[in-house]
Amino acid sequence: MKNLKKKGFTIVELVIVIAVIAILAAVLIPTFVNLTKKANQSADIQATRQMNVVLATEDLETFEDALAALDKAGYNAFDTLVPVSTGYKFYWVEEEKSIILVNDANEIIFPNNLVDFDLGKALSENKAHNLKKGAPSAEINKAEQLVEAVGKGQNVSLNEDYDLGTTIPVTNDVTVDLNGKDFDASDNETRPFDLYNGATLTINAEGSEIDCGKYGLVNVASNANVNVIINGGTIKANTDNGAFIKIRGGNGNVNITLNNVNYVDESKDSGYIMNANGFSGTMNLTINGGSYKAFTGFQTTGNVNIDGASIATDSYAIIVEQGTAEIKNCTISLGKETENGTTVPAAAVIVAYSATATVEACTVTGTAEYGMIVLNTGGTIIAKNNNISVNTKYALYNDLTEGSALIKVDGVEVVNKTK
Repeated sequence: MKNLKKKGFTIVELVIVIAVIAILAAVLIPTFVNLTKKANQSADIQATRQMNVVLATEDLETFEDALAALDKAGYNAFDTLVPVSTGYKFYWVEEEKSIILVNDANEIIFPNNLVDFDLGKALSENKAHNLKKGAPSAEINKAEQLVEAVGKGQNVSLNEDYDLGTTIPVTNDVTVDLNGKDFDASDNETRPFDLYNGATLTINAEGSEIDCGKYGLVNVASNANVNVIINGGTIKANTDNGAFIKIRGGNGNVNITLNNVNYVDESKDSGYIMNANGFSGTMNLTINGGSYKAFTGFQTTGNVNIDGASIATDSYAIIVEQGTAEIKNCTISLGKETENGTTVPAAAVIVAYSATATVEACTVTGTAEYGMIVLNTGGTIIAKNNNISVNTKYALYNDLTEGSALIKVDGVEVVNKTK
C-alpha cells in the first residue's frame, strides 16, 4: 500500500493568511462600529420623535406630567427612556414641552429646531430633566450600594448618616438626596465625587452636613462636559491646597449651580472654593445666596452670575479670567495678616484677559491690598452703588497703562491707578 504524506501549510503561508485577516479586520471593524453608532443614533432620534408625538397630545405642566404620559404610553424609565447610544440622554425641557436627544458631549442633536437651546441654563434652573430620573431612587445604607447605584446612573437616597472612604466615579446623570443625613468623606484621599464627560451630578443637601476633609467635594475630569448642581447644606473642609470644586485643565463645557450652600474651609494658608486653573473651555457659574469661606475664592473662566452670597477669603475672592460676570447684592470680607504682621495680597474682584465684571450693590470690608483690580492682561470692571470700606492701599486699581479706561464707577471712568 502506498504511503501518502499530507502536506500542511508552511510558516510563510500561515503568516500571510494572518496578515491578510489582520488587514481586513483593521479595515472592516471601524466600518462596522460606525454603522452601529449610526444605527443607534437613528433609533434614538426616532424614539425622540415618537415620544414627542405622544406628548403633543397631552396637556403638560410639569416633569411629572410628562412621565405619567409616557408611562401611560408604555415607556419605562429604566428601559425605553434610556438611549441605546452610549453616553446619550433624553431630556424633557419644560420651556419647550418637548423631549430632546443629547449626545455624550452635551450637544443637542434632535429635534433640529432646538439644537441651539441653552441646556446648561435650563438645568441650572431645574427646567430640564433627564427622563431616567423618573426611575425609582435606590435607598442606600452601605458604601458599596452607593457606588454601585451611582455607577448605574440611578438616583440615590440616604437612609442614615454615611461615611465614605472612597471616590465615586460619576459617568451618568444622578441625583444624591441626603435626606437631612450627614455625609462624612474626611478620610478620603481624593474628592468623593469624580465627574466624567456627559455627567450631571445633583446633590440635595438641605439640612445635612458634609465633611470633605482635606481635598474638597467635586472633581471635574479634563475636557469634560458636565453639570454640577448643589442645593443647600453645610459643607466643611480643611483642604491641603485643594478646592471645594476642582475643574481640571483642557476644554469642555462646565455648568455649576450652587443654591444656598454654606461652605467653610478651615485651612489657614491654602485652598480654593473653586479652582479652574488651566481650564480653557466654557464655564457657566450660578450662585444663589449661601455663604462661602476659604483662603481663596472662586477662580472662573466663563459666564458668572452671583447674587446674594456672602464670601469671606484671606486672599482673592472672585477672579474672572474670561467671559462676563454679574455680581450683585453680595457681602465680601477680605484679608488676613501673616505671622510677621504683613497683609496677604487680596481683592474682592479681579478681572483679566478682556473679561468684564459688573459689581452692583455689594459691600466689601476687611483688610486688603486692593478692593477691585484690573490686571495688566486687560479687562473691565463696572461698579455700581457699592460700599467699599476696606483698610486698603487701593480701593480701585487699574494695572494697565495710563489712559486705559477699564474701570467705571457709577458711570464715571477711572483712567489711572487710583487710591
